[in-house]
Amino acid sequence: MRWLDRTYMFATILIIMVISSGLVGYIIGSSSKPTTREQIQTETELKPIIWRMAAHVSSSDPRYKIDQYFVELVRNITNGRLIIELHPGGELFPIPQTFEAVSRGVVELAEVFLGYWVAEDPVMALGASIPGPIRSPDEILFLYRKVEPILRKHIEARGVLLIGPLAFTPVEVFMSRKPVYSLNDLKGLLVRSVGISAKVYEALGAKVVAISPGEIIQALQFGTIDALEYGEYGGNYLMGFHELCKYVLEPPPGYSLHSQTYMDNFLIVNPDAWRTLPDELKQAVLIAANATWKYAVELMYHWGYFEARELWKQAGAIITTITEEEAKLIVNISARIYVDLAKQSSDAKEFIINMIAVWRELGYSTWADSVENGLRAAGLI
Repeated sequence: MRWLDRTYMFATILIIMVISSGLVGYIIGSSSKPTTREQIQTETELKPIIWRMAAHVSSSDPRYKIDQYFVELVRNITNGRLIIELHPGGELFPIPQTFEAVSRGVVELAEVFLGYWVAEDPVMALGASIPGPIRSPDEILFLYRKVEPILRKHIEARGVLLIGPLAFTPVEVFMSRKPVYSLNDLKGLLVRSVGISAKVYEALGAKVVAISPGEIIQALQFGTIDALEYGEYGGNYLMGFHELCKYVLEPPPGYSLHSQTYMDNFLIVNPDAWRTLPDELKQAVLIAANATWKYAVELMYHWGYFEARELWKQAGAIITTITEEEAKLIVNISARIYVDLAKQSSDAKEFIINMIAVWRELGYSTWADSVENGLRAAGLI
């Protein structure tokens, strides 16, 4: 019966081999089974998307807090699916290269202050700090909605997409380390300024020096500049300008020294990065940007202007309000500047005409009449 034993043994081995090969085949087949679309989507959602964002200001600037608020809000709203790594202005590339950097995808996001491109495009100049009577965030938001199509056209012509305004600046403060009590005292002063504001100071006899935000303190300490216009009282206080500049000039109500309230920074994004971002994450970015604007109003306007002004006075600042006659001189200077800008492009002219209409609707007839009369005299309307 040995042959039976051997036959039984061979049969047992064969059964074991068949069962084993079946298990191996099942395992291999299971591991090589195509992943479903739902599985791919789930795995993708588990991996955070990481973007880089370039700020306009240094990390010591209080406006950097606005950027930090934005990126943290995006992280929270998306439950960590979109993480934005924030870099201070000038850390990754020179600030004037911001448009190019975003367009090329060096960073996915950035905020820009349009005043750096004044020489290239009059619309950029109008989208930055400009003289006028507007004081409140509601008023500047009203103006922005009227001119947004024009700004969008010129911003996006540089290879980026405009998300919208991220922050704003109240009426900027003019500060000096040398005594200033009137506009006459500006003659010969070395003043840090950019954009249209620089043209106002040049018309008043000052010598304008263009310096990036991160270099201002050192410029004041070494005498490279005597005075500057930068931000609101709060931001300037936190930057330490009150320790170096004891003299401040202010305009009377309804006027500005060099700039009305304006959109300080615009949020721009790389088109390819935006296109590939899931729709729900795009919505989160838009929601966060809108919420950040409201946060900026609290930080920059309520505390940054009104409360912080008292801190300057407590620190020994001598704050002088120029006379209404001096303020009207600035209106006349501004009107000539707006006429020159309107001559440079049809879009700039349309922007200015829209702004005149907003001024008039808000009750600022002195400014509206002056600029409108200048345009009419030049044959532009």
